[in-house]
Amino acid sequence: MALRRVRDGKIELNLVNVDGTVRSTINTGIPNIDDVSYSPDGKSIMYWGTQNPTATGGALYIQPADGSGIPRQVTTPGDAGDADATFSSDGKTIGFSSRELGNGRRKLRADPDRADGRFGSATRHRRHGL
Repeated sequence: MALRRVRDGKIELNLVNVDGTVRSTINTGIPNIDDVSYSPDGKSIMYWGTQNPTATGGALYIQPADGSGIPRQVTTPGDAGDADATFSSDGKTIGFSSRELGNGRRKLRADPDRADGRFGSATRHRRHGL
């Protein structure tokens, strides 16, 4: 499994064995990451990442689950702060929250295979107070 861990003040993405021992550390090259999830086939991981150490969301990235490739940015949130991402059961779309300044979060769908990260048909659900 892949876990986000803070060690010596730095955030790491670790591949962890069932007994909790760290098998390896994936180099994301991104200082702040969170909300790690696996694709349905287990070949990719997705997370949000940002250069801002205090952020609670950022652009979404996908990379090989074994750490063999570099992260591929699939959203461009600007100040929106994408978070809480998950793959659909067939792996063809992703669902995630995006913070709208002053307006809570909205749920969106995107195609993770599009190189430009643009949204297909976006589904929006407003929830205030998050």
